[in-house]
Amino acid sequence: MEEILQQIKFNLRRDYIASTIIGIDGMYLAFDTTMASINGDRLAAELADGIKNIMEMVKETSFGGLHYLNINTEKYKILLSPLGFGINKARYFYTLIIKQDGNIGKALLEMERTQKLLAKEMSL
Repeated sequence: MEEILQQIKFNLRRDYIASTIIGIDGMYLAFDTTMASINGDRLAAELADGIKNIMEMVKETSFGGLHYLNINTEKYKILLSPLGFGINKARYFYTLIIKQDGNIGKALLEMERTQKLLAKEMSL
């Protein structure tokens, strides 16, 4: 899995900040970053809490399953999507963080490619 994350880092070069595969339990399976200040354990735990809340909200409002989430902050764009087991039953999520001025179109394309590789690697 780490090799797959390294590929997206290479493909996105200057825009790339981090990528991770997290479980809904708040633990990460794989983590890669170009910034030592980003703590993988904390990132996974916080993202998992947010994902659970958002999944509950879309379920309660009958909006359907979560396909993709885009969070924009002052510094970064955080792209997140479920991996395998169906949209409503996903146990793992792929997260990609790019610079705020990064090319989101290219990031989404690379994210889609990466998701397919990860699903195959994880036998999902």
